Amino acid sequence: MPRRKFEKPQRGNPHQLPFNQQIWPLKSIGRFVDGTGTGTVCLFDKVRNRMRQAKSDDDAFCAKRVWDRRAEFGYMKGIEDAFQELAAEIVAGTVTTIAAAQKGKVDAFFALWEMRADYKTSDGGEVNFKGVTGANWSIDQEEKFEKGHAAFLRKGGNMPARMVIGLRIQIEIDAYVHDALSGIQWGIIGSEEGHFIVPDYPANPIIPLTPTLCLCSGGQSGTIKRQDVAGVNSCLKLDSREYFFARDFAQCP
Repeated sequence: MPRRKFEKPQRGNPHQLPFNQQIWPLKSIGRFVDGTGTGTVCLFDKVRNRMRQAKSDDDAFCAKRVWDRRAEFGYMKGIEDAFQELAAEIVAGTVTTIAAAQKGKVDAFFALWEMRADYKTSDGGEVNFKGVTGANWSIDQEEKFEKGHAAFLRKGGNMPARMVIGLRIQIEIDAYVHDALSGIQWGIIGSEEGHFIVPDYPANPIIPLTPTLCLCSGGQSGTIKRQDVAGVNSCLKLDSREYFFARDFAQCP
């Protein structure tokens, strides 16, 4: 796979700009880590055809400065925070069905996950705006602009691609939720026996929450047997592109 271009922040990252950007949130991965104290999940690398342990901030789970700080700490954080609050209530058992008022939180998170995965390998260079001059900013000036959630144009009318991608993901999330997910009803599914895996790409509307709990389209909440967990896992494996992970593959039918 060719290496994508991306711009690194200044040495020491003085303006705390996001660089390693989680596709799948740290909190979500954290619910799958094993109980041995290693703080890792079991990851199967499809590209290299091998299994390994991975921590929540492993490079496999991250994009390299694909979108800007406005996206990371703006609408993306808002979507994640709302979903994680709901996920915690589901795991705790205080929420047992996804009501209409909660559906939007799940829809937005699923769309965010898919868009991040889609754009993970996007080129991190520049986008040219014809007919615009821009200015010759210093790196420090540019980073201060980004920290303040402001876009800028460089001399020649070039804008860092991450700023365009951040806006594009935001627009596409709204459209995806409105068009593709509007008719979906989410159900809370528990496993009677066996663990769920997590794919790197969500081709089907399934969101694993814990090794034995997931959200799934269809609207019906309840528990499924081991053979049905196996069917879900087979589907999720096919969805995955570069990897899938779980707490313990030995527990995954």
